[in-house]
Amino acid sequence: FKIRDTGVGMSQEFVEKTLAYYDYLLKEYEKEGKMQLIVGIGCTGGQHRSVTLTNFLANHYKKYYKVYKWHRDADH
Repeated sequence: FKIRDTGVGMSQEFVEKTLAYYDYLLKEYEKEGKMQLIVGIGCTGGQHRSVTLTNFLANHYKKYYKVYKWHRDADH
């Protein structure tokens, strides 16, 4: 799955850099014994980038961590 294939305006470079950032951050959290990381992602312009990126990150990281995702404006 590549974000650029969704047509919502995120480049593959952006996704790769985001993954690299969170990979680094999560390893540092583990070293410090932290058990939780809360991430908030938002966007403007109605292009659904935040939903797409949230789903992508949740699907990617659920292989390694317990992941909970919640979309503020979705029907729960």
